[in-house]
Amino acid sequence: MTAADAINELWPSREPDAGTAQPLRANTTTLHQHTGQHLWTVADAAHPVLFRTGSSLGNTGLVAAARDYFHHLHTTATHHLGPDHPDTLGTRHNLALGRRGARWPPTRPGLRAAP
Repeated sequence: MTAADAINELWPSREPDAGTAQPLRANTTTLHQHTGQHLWTVADAAHPVLFRTGSSLGNTGLVAAARDYFHHLHTTATHHLGPDHPDTLGTRHNLALGRRGARWPPTRPGLRAAP
């Protein structure tokens, strides 16, 4: 958890282009691949950095990549948290935005998105 917390702390509040947060997205992806369920046990929820990574993709115009990311995150959330958990539903909402090519960031109240 310390590594995920550190990545989240380092993330800039504004990303002027797709490359600014690329190292943070890459590190989050690697961390997620190597830690398995550990990023999914924070008070029975997903670690916020997982949502921030997908939102970062969408915020910087990489909508197709955000859609693919949230598709994978939705599958993983369903496995770890169940289909009706708020974080699973949040991934589904973000996935729908990506499929529509909608404007990012997601703005629904309570939905996890990058600040």
